[in-house]
Amino acid sequence: MKIAFRLLAVSLAVALCLLSACTHQSENHGGQTGDDDDDTSPPDDDAVSDDDHAPDDDTSADDDVTPDDDTTPDDDTTPDDDTVDDDTTTAGTAWDDMRHAEADVADANFSTALVYYRDALAKLEDGDPGNDGPVVPGDLDRCRYAQALMLLTLPLRIADGFLSGIITGDDLEQMMLDALGVDDPSALPTDLITVYLLEIVLPLMDASIAELDAVDTSGDFAYRLPQIKIMLFGHAFRIPRETVDDLGEHDLAERALLSSVFHFARGLLRIIAANNIDTGAPNIDTWLHILESGDLTELFHLMDEFPEFLSVRQADQPPYIDGPALLAGAQADMIAALDALDDGDADADDLLGALRLETDDQTDDIIRWVNGNMSFNVEMDGQSIESPLLSLLTLALVNLPDAWRADLRNSLTGDDPLDVSWLIRLLLPNYAPVDAQVGVDLAAMFVNTPGLRYQMPLWDWDVGNPNFMPLVVDQTESFIDNNGNGKWDPGIDTLVDAAHDFDGQSHAADGAYEPDYFYFPDPTFGGMFIFGGGLAGLDPNDALNRIISGILVALEMGVRP
Repeated sequence: MKIAFRLLAVSLAVALCLLSACTHQSENHGGQTGDDDDDTSPPDDDAVSDDDHAPDDDTSADDDVTPDDDTTPDDDTTPDDDTVDDDTTTAGTAWDDMRHAEADVADANFSTALVYYRDALAKLEDGDPGNDGPVVPGDLDRCRYAQALMLLTLPLRIADGFLSGIITGDDLEQMMLDALGVDDPSALPTDLITVYLLEIVLPLMDASIAELDAVDTSGDFAYRLPQIKIMLFGHAFRIPRETVDDLGEHDLAERALLSSVFHFARGLLRIIAANNIDTGAPNIDTWLHILESGDLTELFHLMDEFPEFLSVRQADQPPYIDGPALLAGAQADMIAALDALDDGDADADDLLGALRLETDDQTDDIIRWVNGNMSFNVEMDGQSIESPLLSLLTLALVNLPDAWRADLRNSLTGDDPLDVSWLIRLLLPNYAPVDAQVGVDLAAMFVNTPGLRYQMPLWDWDVGNPNFMPLVVDQTESFIDNNGNGKWDPGIDTLVDAAHDFDGQSHAADGAYEPDYFYFPDPTFGGMFIFGGGLAGLDPNDALNRIISGILVALEMGVRP
């Protein structure tokens, strides 16, 4: 369970870092820190980090030894001794910004590349051809795609730094203070993370998704970018692995995948913002402790201390955040993320549709389409990420029957539950009746849920099981191992069945081996799980525990002869 929570912690770390990365876009550029001006001396005295997007106001002679990359005419107050000054007719244009951005991608300076792409995009969209430069058709869409791609790299690198200890909790909190324009930490709201998400992060993602959606998918969009070299979570990645002239092709397939990732991420962030995650203090120390330790028990303490913690916000209650509206937006995002992978038509506006229309050489494509299957041209630690398991997963995605995709989408929209009975019977043959029916209504997660706290098993600090943190787990059932193999074999071993009682809930012995029995305030999770067939006559808590027990025994957990 701690491993799973650690993954959630990484996701929240990324969320906390998203705009911090974007408002602190000063990476090393040409050997400098916090400033991408290539002055080598004297220090640049700009009041804020100089990103060469306004005239250079150095007060002493500029002794650049490399070309001057000011994007507007150089107005140094003393003679400029640049050996080559590149302030020409294209200086300050979108074309010029794109060339700078591409050079920064090659140097792994993704934050400065993002700044240049955003400036280029603004110039191409302002209706003034005078500041466009010698751009070519498609450059507007290339900027739309590239700025979203650069934005994606930033929180990943920040999260990597945080989890590896390079970036501290104090660093993160200072980033958030700066982003919100707050000098005094005591002046912060106690629901700091929610404010940060709603006022800064989500609007940023809204803008990026709008730009990605605006890319023309009816044409031949392609952008050949320098190979992306990035260190993440202790691994060195090169994207793509195989290049042509050190460049990789990003086309409509990559655009669709990036769109899916952004919609999915925004959906998760909306779910977080919809729930009350106020820790009662004007800082993020509690959440940072949880992220650093992966200790889920802290959440139970907070739920005990704050009765509304992890419940859905209501628009008519302070701080007047419309939680249901945010969840509706999250639902729409999950549907859009699925459609971006495959919307069922033959157009190039989704990943599989774009791949199936590929006709060019695939050598430098990141997502390749070869012999009717998808593969990834990505290197990790000097080796291709391709593996038998990944090949199997991509083969399953490509060949997934259209009916199954439609069923998954219908479950998200609430039109029809997704039937997973076959999967339950396949994986848990000794626990699910042969006629068990299990449906999953994914829409209920967004429509009916009263909050994340109500989807947790019951906990109690006095009688909770130490092996499951404070969760109440009844472990009174066992079996007589008649064949001596140490495993539960229905029809061979003798079940020592037991009733399960806790906190007013009573569940009689039901003839099934349930070594770890959990109690849920709502075992259907607001109607998300629908039990029928051989499970219809059971109490929903019993039905859910049949499935949980089967999974635990399959994982060789909780088996007690």
